[in-house]
Amino acid sequence: MTDRLDALLLAHPQTDEATVARLLAAGDCPARLTVVRTPAELRAALGQPHDLLLGDPALGGLPPEELAALLAAAPGAAPFVAFAPGLTAAQAARAVHLGAFDALAQGELERLPLAAWRARREAATRREGQRARAMQRELVDNSPAAIAVLDARGLVTDINPAFEALFGYTRAEAAGHSLPELIVPRAGLEEFQDVAAQVAQGRITQIEATRRRKDGAPVRVSAIGIPVPLPGGGLGVYAVYSDVTARMRALDALRRAESNYRNFFMNAVEGMYVSTPLGRFVLANPALAELLGYPSPAEVTDSVRSISREIYADPGHRERFLAAMRQNDVLRGFPARVRRKDGSELDVVENVRAVRDDDGELLYYQGTMVAA
Repeated sequence: MTDRLDALLLAHPQTDEATVARLLAAGDCPARLTVVRTPAELRAALGQPHDLLLGDPALGGLPPEELAALLAAAPGAAPFVAFAPGLTAAQAARAVHLGAFDALAQGELERLPLAAWRARREAATRREGQRARAMQRELVDNSPAAIAVLDARGLVTDINPAFEALFGYTRAEAAGHSLPELIVPRAGLEEFQDVAAQVAQGRITQIEATRRRKDGAPVRVSAIGIPVPLPGGGLGVYAVYSDVTARMRALDALRRAESNYRNFFMNAVEGMYVSTPLGRFVLANPALAELLGYPSPAEVTDSVRSISREIYADPGHRERFLAAMRQNDVLRGFPARVRRKDGSELDVVENVRAVRDDDGELLYYQGTMVAA
């Protein structure tokens, strides 16, 4: 048995509510009808939620514009199907123009069950969309990461409180501007455009980069571009930023402390490296450069931008590596197949440990790599 609709009937003086109920039931759309005959009764009834609103678009002589405003402001904003004895095609069209889901002109009352079903389905879809948007809004607003929402043109439509705190812009200041106008320094424009092109192709892209606060101060961030399909077509973007200044300071400290063990590091027979969580070499020794076929350690750190894409022969290896590191901060004898600079491939074994700060945040990976 089909569930009954909770429907509010705006009765015309000539409306036969029994006929309305019978038509709905015969069309497998039974309804519990609450009948209102005056604007005052309507205003009182709209305080309670309803699945559907039916009936006279000129209830008690109420101007159509005022009725439309009342219905739109009601809790739940249930869809309205307009009909009344003698309703002309022009009046029906006017009701739809003012927001009715459907309107039945004189002689079309037999369409009521189908119109009610369609309106009910529309209401369910609308409620699901509202819930999804509310959850999305809550997630964005409460995220510790700074988030900017971009439209298909790349213009900011919204930012969350974390973005305001990180970059210093209010929502009103950011709205309608592009990220290059707000936070991308001139030196980072080419890199930003490359990432934007990848996201426009539907790819989630992550980089570490320097961005600019409102006061002009630089800030080092992890930036993720997430493509989001828009209701009207095309792709919007969620631009997500996390401040990695503390991590970069730790890496700077690591570089300063390097002099204490540089001799050991530079003369080790094993390939040794330090890499970021995002997959870039920060340090490499001559043995690693030789193993990978690069003329110098600097060539390794400067030219290799993605270990997963440029070093590992199997792109999925990096994901397996990260999954293993999440389970245990130390890996021993981890096998891999690497691609050397000349394109040849080589089987290696890695020993790696994760290095974290006092709060447990991952700073970098420290590892060795030798031929198997």
